[in-house]
Amino acid sequence: MSLSNQDNPRFVNLEKQEQVLFNTIQSISAGLTTSLYDSLNEKNVLFSPASVACALALLVNGTSQEAESREEILDAFNLDFLGKDSTRCLDHVNSTIRDLLNTLMNRDGSIDIPEDRLAEFQAANSIWGSRLCESYIVKVKDLFDAEAFSPPETGEKVNLWIESKTDGHLKDLFPSGLTFPDTVIMLINSIYFHGQWLYPFEPKDTKVTPFYTPANKQMDCFMMTAGSRTWEYAEKGPYQVLNLPYKDYRFVATIVLPKEILDFQKATSLMTPEEWQSVFLERKLKSRGTVLIPRFDLEKQMELKEALGQMGIRKIFDVAQAKLHELSEEPLAISSILHKCRIEVDESGTKASAATSVIIGKSARNLDAPFRFECNRPFYFIIRTNRGIPLFISYIQNPT
Repeated sequence: MSLSNQDNPRFVNLEKQEQVLFNTIQSISAGLTTSLYDSLNEKNVLFSPASVACALALLVNGTSQEAESREEILDAFNLDFLGKDSTRCLDHVNSTIRDLLNTLMNRDGSIDIPEDRLAEFQAANSIWGSRLCESYIVKVKDLFDAEAFSPPETGEKVNLWIESKTDGHLKDLFPSGLTFPDTVIMLINSIYFHGQWLYPFEPKDTKVTPFYTPANKQMDCFMMTAGSRTWEYAEKGPYQVLNLPYKDYRFVATIVLPKEILDFQKATSLMTPEEWQSVFLERKLKSRGTVLIPRFDLEKQMELKEALGQMGIRKIFDVAQAKLHELSEEPLAISSILHKCRIEVDESGTKASAATSVIIGKSARNLDAPFRFECNRPFYFIIRTNRGIPLFISYIQNPT
């Protein structure tokens, strides 16, 4: 995504490292969105581009320097300005992901926010397996604080680790009773967010109202309502944009509401990279209006192998071309990349969690008048940083 608007005062002015970070995460987000709309066109879409990016960072560090599989993964991070120097590109990916996690988790204690306003943000990484190169274990520990474990006998063992890292919010990435061979290797990332609204919704104002799906079905949902107050709001021709602030100013929920009832494919066509840049980075003016959004608790699990293949990441799935020599001396390839995401929105705030598992095997503009922002039709709900970095993205087509 071009950042040519950085000198425009209407846009948030990002530092150079922030521009790299924005490009990196937004590139993963755009690639996944385009790849997923065929399979999820009339279903709810939930994923965390930040979690997927973290998992890919763990993975790319296991590839050989000369491997084409490394080049394919780095291409997905949109680092064209660095040329084809894979070492330099990898260093940028590592520093970008590490700095993002350190900042959001406030590891250096530099964020001065009262305890009762501080959002909870946790990111965790782990590697599971035997016969891993010691240099790889040390590297990802140093870069991403990744924990190392022996191969998991069952899926439950990994599930419990993810659950413990997401405050119990995300459960059962793997089905109960699933067992793994002792040769399995896994690279896992989890992300958890819990933030309270700066302006909470009153539970007494939540009412059962209709929601209209792309299939022209009318469904009842619990619609939260905030009476007339001042919000960051913009109207962009075919859609409306609203920013809902959290008590922790570092995070924002952004809702993009198409004016027509659109399925995910049509919504994806509407929201071009330029439109997303405007949504995330263009400053919104303060406007008075009424906001109505559904209360929901939704989750989605998906296999990302095909979606990543459509993004150009293919050779990592072929044992002859993966060349994961920095990870292990054995011939390996990726057999599966699982992703699960849950987003819970209520009157008090938001909880969101996601996990990505890489499984490796041996063969395998403002209105002058008060506005009305009523989400009674499909809408995007995005949790992002106040610098425009999307952490969780969803397109809600049925909030029940």
